[in-house]
Parts: sequence; C-alpha cells; structure tokens
Amino acid sequence: MSRKLPGKTLVGPGQAAQRVCVLAGSMGAPAGLRRFFQSLQGTLPVAFVVVIPISPDAIPLLCDFIAHNTDMRVLPALSGHVLKHGEIMVVPSDRLLILDDQGRVNMMTPVNPLLNPVDVTMKTLVRHFRKNTGAVIFSGIGEDGQQGCCSIVEHGGEVWTQCEQSCHFDSMPRYVGESCKVSYSSTPENLATRLRRELTGVKNRRQEAVVAG
Repeated sequence: MSRKLPGKTLVGPGQAAQRVCVLAGSMGAPAGLRRFFQSLQGTLPVAFVVVIPISPDAIPLLCDFIAHNTDMRVLPALSGHVLKHGEIMVVPSDRLLILDDQGRVNMMTPVNPLLNPVDVTMKTLVRHFRKNTGAVIFSGIGEDGQQGCCSIVEHGGEVWTQCEQSCHFDSMPRYVGESCKVSYSSTPENLATRLRRELTGVKNRRQEAVVAG
C-alpha cells in the first residue's frame, strides 16, 4: 500500500528491519526531531518509530513535517506493514502498536485508557527486536517512556536522551534518566552524528563478514 503527502512518497521498498529505534517526546519534540533528521542524512540499517502524543488528526502533518527534513520514507503506522530499514513510521497516540510473530504491524484501539502508547510501543518492539532495540528521548513533559526504556535496557539495548540544555522541556528525558541507564545524552545534532557513526560501523562489519564468508 502506498500513501502520499505533499511532495513525498511515503512507502517504498526496503529490507525488513533487523534493528529499530524509537524516537519519543512531547512538548518541544518536533523541533528536536527536525534538527536530528537534518543531521542524519542518507539511509541507515535501522527503522525509526516516532511516538509523540498529538491529536490523531495531526499525524499527516507530523509525517509531512518530518519528511521535509529527511530523504527517508515517512509513513503513518499501518496495520499489515512490515518495518523496513530506511523508514520512519509515526504512531498515533490514540492507538497501540503491536507486532505479530512475523513482524507485521497491528494497530489496536486500547481497551484500557491508562495504557501509555510510548511504553507499549517500546515494550512491543523490544519483545521482537530484543537487544537491537534502541530509544532516543527528546524534549517533553511527563513520565512517558520510563517503563519502556527500562525494558529496552534490560534486554541489552541502549537509551539516549536529548540533553537538558537543548530541550524546550526537559522533564521527560530527565525522568527516563532517573529510571534507567542512559548511555548518551547530547544535542539532536550530536545524537544523529553518533547514531550514524555507530550504525555505519555495524553495516561495514556485516559487509566484511559476508566477504570473509
């Protein structure tokens, strides 16, 4: 299935993801995401999942906003879709993202209104991707993501945060830092640079292993 927003093709071909990174935040997060993706050029061996509590009606606008700051494919979360490297999938805050055994996305209406979509998304992804799950927490308020980030760290993944000095609101990354180990904290630009360096190293090691084999 293909869907378009102004000026961007949202769904295209790509390898099924073996690594996923959750990008979460709330107030001030879109500004951080813009700086992050502007600094993260090209396609990397990772799928991004964006979870920001905004009105479901605003999801197309958020997709378009992100798409104008990256060459990667951007799409709203769609049931039946399989996450692919080089994609950015945006999850609406009124739905829960679930993966089946084959890695296909299922968008569920929450039965319990107290379930937090940020935590549910992280826990769902870490059950499927295990240590190959990471998270970056951007500017925001509240305690969203604490449980999910703890689950990621417990399974061997890493949690990074936007640094206090560069946040519009720092309580969300700060609360996460108080709950679990944060491996790296910096500006959106530095977060992008480090992620590119680390994932480029992963890609190169895999290519070397294929040649050696």
